[in-house]
Amino acid sequence: VSSIAHVNCGQCQTVLMYPYGAPSVKCAICNFITNVGGPPSQPQNVTVVVENPMTVDDKGKLVSNVVVGVTTGGKK
Repeated sequence: VSSIAHVNCGQCQTVLMYPYGAPSVKCAICNFITNVGGPPSQPQNVTVVVENPMTVDDKGKLVSNVVVGVTTGGKK
């Protein structure tokens, strides 16, 4: 199991979680990409689930805000 790291979004300051060693992380709220300067690592398959704070829809109901990201470890 890889370690999880945290960083504040470089634009909206939301706390983001990402796998330790990643070079950057994209905010699910504002889509800003924050560079975290992780060291290069061996390609691997990684699944990341980020649960952001809930929001309220136009009818006043709470809405979950979950994002799932998957990498296949292939070349970019």
